[in-house]
Amino acid sequence: MESACKGAKRGGGLTVGILPESSLDQANPYLDVAVTTGIGYARNYINVCSSDAVISISGAGGTLSEIGFAIALKKLLVLMKGTGGVTDIVVRAIPLLNNAHMAVAKHAKEAVKIILERKPREPTKQ
Repeated sequence: MESACKGAKRGGGLTVGILPESSLDQANPYLDVAVTTGIGYARNYINVCSSDAVISISGAGGTLSEIGFAIALKKLLVLMKGTGGVTDIVVRAIPLLNNAHMAVAKHAKEAVKIILERKPREPTKQ
């Protein structure tokens, strides 16, 4: 989460972190808004539900649950190929999944480009 927040801040974005803990002790210094939950991995469902798209980088069990939620909720899922962990396992499984909501990127700029092309921003309501 820290690397994603750092990159978003560098690009002028607002960062929001939904934390598994009930305190701010684990919040990274690049968070603008930290939401403490105290619900552990269950917060992964909140992460995915609250997202327009999900970028998966490396990871283990928590990342795998977020990938699963993204698939089940038909969220655009971009997998960063070559980052290791469960992400690369799912990249190899894509032909078996046959999912129109999934894409593969080789680097962060490509992942963001895919999202912007496939998920245009909604007009702001006044």
